[in-house]
Amino acid sequence: MIVVIGGGPASFSFAIKHRKLHPNDEIIILEAGYKPLRKVLVAGGGKCNILNDQYEEPVLNNLDYQKNLFTLENIELLRDFYTRDLGLVLLNINGYYYPSSLKGETVAYALEKTARTLGIKVITEQHVIKIKKEAQGFSVITKYQTVYQADKIVLAVGSNLYYHEDFFNYPLFHDLELPSKPFVPFLSSLSVKEKLFSVKGIRARATVSLVINDQVVATKSGEIQFNDTNISGIVVMNLASILSWHETTIGELRIDFFDGLKVPSDYDLRALLPLDLAAYLEENQQDPRNMVLHIIGLNPKNAQVASGGILLEVLNKNYTVKKDPNIIVLGECLDVDGLCGGYNLMHAFLSGLIAGRDL
Repeated sequence: MIVVIGGGPASFSFAIKHRKLHPNDEIIILEAGYKPLRKVLVAGGGKCNILNDQYEEPVLNNLDYQKNLFTLENIELLRDFYTRDLGLVLLNINGYYYPSSLKGETVAYALEKTARTLGIKVITEQHVIKIKKEAQGFSVITKYQTVYQADKIVLAVGSNLYYHEDFFNYPLFHDLELPSKPFVPFLSSLSVKEKLFSVKGIRARATVSLVINDQVVATKSGEIQFNDTNISGIVVMNLASILSWHETTIGELRIDFFDGLKVPSDYDLRALLPLDLAAYLEENQQDPRNMVLHIIGLNPKNAQVASGGILLEVLNKNYTVKKDPNIIVLGECLDVDGLCGGYNLMHAFLSGLIAGRDL
């Protein structure tokens, strides 16, 4: 019996791949909530960006791991899983791949249907609170004292950021003696010192640079959104991730609204930008080519994923634990995190596929 703890994409890809290769192995997936695959439903604003063919530059926090994970062979493994195993049709939008429906619910439906067809049991509202290592195998104990006996354990419990509460799976890491880094917000908006009430809700295209200790460490272009005390948008979320990689929550954003535009020297700012934004820049004597906002922290309430987790150094290449190959660790509960663009979902699905194939 293989017991998979957590009902996310890594859990389903592992179970489906392994069950297809080993049809006699019994597999059950235990989901703490009332419904599995919740992150799949909301990923990419609900559109579910599940594949990306742009990964030459650093898109994960560990570049060596990224190079070994995003190989041509593994990308084909993932593509085949989506199209052959799940029956999805992929829609390519500028190198970003989505289900043809542009709905995460389609991916969730295909995963659940395929698992059900293969005889994989998915049991919801099974909040696992303890794992006991027995003379042979493991006892998996839930909040309501239901006990599951397992020969192998797959730990794919994600992180705490989705639940916005204290992380209840740290005891499981301790039970299995798995060292980890604390979880912190990742892919979040950035809280700033400046008050932005007058421009709340305004969206604008800009080139944004992240400055740490007076050094520009990253520059991204795209749409940003102003909120009352923070700034968001894919550009900002990716810069927030890079801020986390530098292990700090303090820095500056320098915003250029004119990058790529041919702006005359005698421009009228209110003819170029939203009126309230132009007024804010003028009233606060901010340069539209170099608006400066002072970062004071990340915003965990809207973080999409977390940085931190179980250390990669304790795992083999097939995601089994070195000191006990009957324990497998997958997905977001690993110390792996990526930028916006489908990279976190790709990591989750691929970790499950590789482990399911090689176990």
